[in-house]
Amino acid sequence: MEVATYYGPDTYGQEVRLPSVSRKKVPPVPKASDWKVRVYSTSYSPFQRVPDVSHMNFVGQASVKYICFRSLNEIRRIVPNTPGSKYAWQIYGKVRVRHGGDYSFCTESDDGSKIYLEKKLIVDNDGLHGALKRCGRVHLNPGLHDLVLVGFQNYGGIYQDLTYSGPDTGNHEIYVKSESSSNAPSNVNGKEGEFGTWPPR
Repeated sequence: MEVATYYGPDTYGQEVRLPSVSRKKVPPVPKASDWKVRVYSTSYSPFQRVPDVSHMNFVGQASVKYICFRSLNEIRRIVPNTPGSKYAWQIYGKVRVRHGGDYSFCTESDDGSKIYLEKKLIVDNDGLHGALKRCGRVHLNPGLHDLVLVGFQNYGGIYQDLTYSGPDTGNHEIYVKSESSSNAPSNVNGKEGEFGTWPPR
C-alpha cells in the first residue's frame, strides 16, 4: 500500500501522513468568465451619444473573458465585420457577489459608455471624448447581478475597460468577471428604448 506523506513548517519538520479533506468541504471550481459582446453599425449622423441599437444594424457577436479593448483591431479579432466608424456595442454578463457591501464599478471608454446594473443606470460616461474614466458606487447583496455595458465609437480609436472594486476584491480595482452571459436577450436586434437614445445627438 502506498502512503502519501509530507513535512514542513506545519509539521515542525517531521514527516507525517498527508491528511485528506472531505470532498464536501472542497470549494467548487470557479466558472470561466463569460461576457457576450454584440456590435452594431449605422450611417446616421451626427453620432454623439450611446445609441438605441434597435435602430442600427446588427454586425455580429462573440464571447470574451474580460472587457479590455484598446484598438479597433482588438474588436475585429472577435467580431471581424466591425466597421471603422459609427458603431456601438452592448455587453452582457452576470456578476457574482460573494460578500455583500459597497462596490465601485468603472467604465473607461472612447467614445461614450454607460453601465446598467439590474437595468438601473449606475455610471454615465456618455458623449464624444477620448479615453475617459467614470465610476459609480452601489450597495450589493450576495448573489448574481445582471450587468450591461453599452458604448459607442464615432471616429478614431476605441478604448473600453470595465473594472470594479469592493469586498470581494479586497477593495483593489480589477477587471470584472462574469459568471454567465445568459442575460443577453435571444433577440440580437435590441429592444427599443431599453438602453441608449435615438437619435444619438
